[in-house]
Amino acid sequence: MSDNLKVKTARGSMFTGAVIVGLRPLSLVIDVLLLRLLNPEDFGLIALAMILFNTANLFTDFGMRQAIVQTRDDLKKVAHYAFVMVMAGSILVNGLVIALAQPLAQLLGGTDALVPIITWLSLLITIDGLWVVPDGLLRRDLRFKHLALAQFMSDVRRRSATVVLAFMGFGVWSLVIGQLGGKP
Repeated sequence: MSDNLKVKTARGSMFTGAVIVGLRPLSLVIDVLLLRLLNPEDFGLIALAMILFNTANLFTDFGMRQAIVQTRDDLKKVAHYAFVMVMAGSILVNGLVIALAQPLAQLLGGTDALVPIITWLSLLITIDGLWVVPDGLLRRDLRFKHLALAQFMSDVRRRSATVVLAFMGFGVWSLVIGQLGGKP
């Protein structure tokens, strides 16, 4: 590994670490505030739904992020096909989740209150699909600083929106909207 590559990687890792460590106290304060503003059931509903979406995103990526990072072929061509594949898969899975929201809510052990949450949060599958190719390109170029800044801004947006909406009395929907609005 060349010295320039080592330095670039080390700086990017240190910046990423600093962002993560810097977010911890802010996250703790905001989480405590949200615990006071919202009901425990609200967090439970979101947790049930997020199990579904985190699992779905494992499959809709299709390994394209890693393919972009490791390809030796024409990068534009690989990125194009990766984007098409990921978006087609994400939209298909998003549609399936919407169509199967009721049985999925029952499978997760939730009540009928979980169905609209699953339906709306299913948009996360498609939104996350939009981020696969840009994330892969940034990783390929070792632009960890940009990845960390995107994650930081995403987290600030999500938490800010959630707190404001919780103060306004939106309940569980403050968490839903915060999740949807906080993606990079």
